[in-house]
Amino acid sequence: MPIWLAVAGIAANVVGAGLSLFGASSAKTAAENAAAREAKLEGKVTDERIRQISRQETIMRGQTVAATAGGGVKVGSGSSLAILADQASEFRREKQITREVGATRAKASLERGSALATQYRYQGLTGAVGGLGQAFSIASDAGFFKRPTTPTTPPGD
Repeated sequence: MPIWLAVAGIAANVVGAGLSLFGASSAKTAAENAAAREAKLEGKVTDERIRQISRQETIMRGQTVAATAGGGVKVGSGSSLAILADQASEFRREKQITREVGATRAKASLERGSALATQYRYQGLTGAVGGLGQAFSIASDAGFFKRPTTPTTPPGD
């Protein structure tokens, strides 16, 4: 194999290894950023859902007070207070569940992004190691690692 061809093959494999690492790093960063954006959006969706639940709670409380007062029952009486307390308890529970689900989804988004980022990193490392291995193979085949031989003369000559 001509030396120039071996050098070209080595260079191409070393450059390929570098590009593999660079591409993996870029993909890793993109996966992490996408996961962070997804988690942030999940937080916004959760916040909006909690806002809607609070609005429903306010409307239902008003309807309950109006219906109770319209029915001739004193709003501050035991039965109306029990109904309002039960409604408030149910809405608190629904908000808490919504928060937990939202937090779980956001965490899952971040974990998926982290796993994908790790996968990209290892793919890049694998590609780089393969490229460098190929470069060393070409160098070896071209004789770059052979020890120079020097003619030896027998002792006493």
